[in-house]
Amino acid sequence: MTTHDLREQLADYARAFTTGQKPAQPIPGIQGRLCRRRDGDPVRLSDDPCRRLVFLGDHRVCHRIIGLTGYQIVTSVLGWDAAYTRRKVEAGLKFDLVVFPESKCKLGTWDNLLDLVQEAYPEIGTKIAGHRAALVAMTPASLVEIERRQGYRFLDVDELGSGDPRFMTLERYVNAPDTADAARAFLYHVIYCKEYYGGQGYTLDGQGNTGVAEYIMPNRPLEELGAHVVIPVDVAIP
Repeated sequence: MTTHDLREQLADYARAFTTGQKPAQPIPGIQGRLCRRRDGDPVRLSDDPCRRLVFLGDHRVCHRIIGLTGYQIVTSVLGWDAAYTRRKVEAGLKFDLVVFPESKCKLGTWDNLLDLVQEAYPEIGTKIAGHRAALVAMTPASLVEIERRQGYRFLDVDELGSGDPRFMTLERYVNAPDTADAARAFLYHVIYCKEYYGGQGYTLDGQGNTGVAEYIMPNRPLEELGAHVVIPVDVAIP
């Protein structure tokens, strides 16, 4: 596919998303990620400058979200928790859909995720590998049980940010007890495997309904993606 063809497909997608007029078939050769930022900040794949891995959707996901509201996209398709979504919106964050040519990425299963984490975070690769068997067996219900043992909700700590000593940063995980609970906390706060991450390769919502396939790839500057389009998305709480 030529660069011209790619640009045409990206333009076609941006037009379809903006108008809400869904094509009969998904536009091939593209993938996308919904990104957030503070008002006035540049668009990046992640608003966390230290983030090394990001989740994204393929061309079928890009097709599915055409015609949906921003709130429907994040809660019913991407599997965001309603309380998490409300907090992000009330914090004044802006949202943009970045659509770019297909690149090498892996389905977001537990095994693929942990392989990429070991590659991207060599500082803790061996440590987290020791808990692979426990982690790949975890479900969203497992996270609830971990929170019960720890005595707090990860979401509440996540909103407080890295200033809270319970927020499992990379540096804290290096020195944390070598447990599966600590490994899961690191994956929650740093890798963004939130409440509904099940490691099956697709998103889940709060009722356990299957959403869409989710993929994971190294975080990259937009200029390294080649041709791409940035589409503002209004996420309004109904």
